[in-house]
Amino acid sequence: MSTQFLSTTIKQIVDTAGLQLNAIGDLTYLEAKSNPQKWSKKEILGHLVDSAYNNHRRFKVAADQEHLVFDGYDQDREVVQHQYQQRDYHEILSGWKSANTQIAYLIASLSDELLNRQTIQHNFDRIAFKQVAKGQSAALKYLIKDYIIHLEYHLAQIIGDAYIKVLKHT
Repeated sequence: MSTQFLSTTIKQIVDTAGLQLNAIGDLTYLEAKSNPQKWSKKEILGHLVDSAYNNHRRFKVAADQEHLVFDGYDQDREVVQHQYQQRDYHEILSGWKSANTQIAYLIASLSDELLNRQTIQHNFDRIAFKQVAKGQSAALKYLIKDYIIHLEYHLAQIIGDAYIKVLKHT
């Protein structure tokens, strides 16, 4: 799996899911919460914007350090701080598209050597969607692929069964 493959995958997700997300016009559907403690679909999309910003920074600084230890973030707090429930859906969608397009171009600029460099110095046991045990070897490729899996997981929550995953999770 190369940087070009991962970059193209994210661009395909932005293109395909972007069209599906843009077609959702029912604000009741987007703003409904199954439980006051759960996110609405609009807030899930906002969370994906926050995730994009945080992961963009991680992918970018990975080139300048020998380890893969990165800051975490309080995702619930950020969703509240950014007021996604009160904001215009298409504004959030535009931010999501833009942030992920930026990530795709960043990934394309990284070397495959950096992508595949293995280390046991990571905190994927704390920050990854599908965690890697502390002390187990991992590479930046894992974190980027994990980001895509996380992205597609939440897109399926918003779009529903109509969402077709771009990355084959094998």
